[in-house]
Formats: sequence, C-alpha cells, structure tokens
Amino acid sequence: MKLRLKELMKEFNISPYELSDKVQDFSFATVYDWMKDKCYPGLKNLIDLANIFECSIEYLIGRSEDIGNINYIQPPSWDVQLRKILKEKNISFYKLSKDKIVSAGTIGGWLYHKKDIGLKNLIKLADYLQVDIDTLVGRV
Repeated sequence: MKLRLKELMKEFNISPYELSDKVQDFSFATVYDWMKDKCYPGLKNLIDLANIFECSIEYLIGRSEDIGNINYIQPPSWDVQLRKILKEKNISFYKLSKDKIVSAGTIGGWLYHKKDIGLKNLIKLADYLQVDIDTLVGRV
C-alpha cells in the first residue's frame, strides 16, 4: 500500500511543515514517515488528509484511481458508524471475530474508544463488508 501523499502535497503546493500544522497532533516527523510509507495515519488523520486534499480515502491510499467526490460529509464517530454498517449488512461483532477479521479485544477497543482503527484493519473490514472505505467510515 502506498499513500499518494507526496503527489497530493505537490499538487496542492503544501509542504510537510504546513501539512503537519493542518493535521492535529502530529509532528513534521510523523508526516515525513507517512510520506515515506514508514507508517500510516489512523482513521481521524486519514479523514483529515482526505478532506485537505478533497479526495476519497480510497484515492489517498492508492486503492482507487478515481479521486472521488469533494462533497464528503463529516462522519459520525467510528463506533456509531461501525454499528450502523454492521446492522445494514446483518453482521454481528461475534461474526467479525469468528471469521478472524478482527479480534474481540480490538472490536471492544473501538467501541469503547480505547483504540483507534488502523489502516490495515480499515482495508480488511472494507473488503470483508464489500464497501469502500469512505462508506465504511461514514464520509458518504
């Protein structure tokens, strides 16, 4: 997986320093690590980055060539959105755990705001639920 961060920063004429100012709680060093694909942003930062660059999360992370719609909505909290999507898909938390998509402990961490969902788990869930990441997180 390769973030399109450098490409988008160049297109929007944003330096790593400017981007670190726009994305809360992260230093220039973290932004630089994202640029080098040494680590990946969590959900909140993925949403912030996609909003800054007016693109879908799918485009930002290189899963789509379609830049997406620039009129994304502010998503609900992750636990609310996850419950909603699972209800729509008629899938239980138990089934997610049983099918080894994510552990029960990880799900509990998300539901009780003790753990941020990482990019790899977002991708796994989106693939399992057959939705794009922007739908999964509630941006559309």
